[in-house]
Amino acid sequence: MTLILPELVDLNTYITAERSNRFLAAKIKKDMTALVAQACRLQKIPHFDRIEEFSIVWQHKNKRKDFDNVEFAVKWIKDGMVQAGVVDNDGWKHFPPKTVHCHEVAPVSGSLVSFR
Repeated sequence: MTLILPELVDLNTYITAERSNRFLAAKIKKDMTALVAQACRLQKIPHFDRIEEFSIVWQHKNKRKDFDNVEFAVKWIKDGMVQAGVVDNDGWKHFPPKTVHCHEVAPVSGSLVSFR
């Protein structure tokens, strides 16, 4: 199963928001989680008791952002999947301990989340 997502907020943007206004950082988390949950619903992602394999292809318009800053958004993805009811929780029982991350330059920024 593949979930297609737009570009999500990266770690540097989130830290800047958190340092300037704690309410702004909370809003970013709420908005990103809701965005992923909505994408799950619109793409009719079914419920899974447990995700066995989890990988993300991060697509970038250019190479300006560091990998680790972008990969931070996996938090929004897992929380959004829980909010949409795709999985019951984002803990060890429901997701594998390893997430495979790949990065590529593409015409549009976003991510392809593959799982089964």
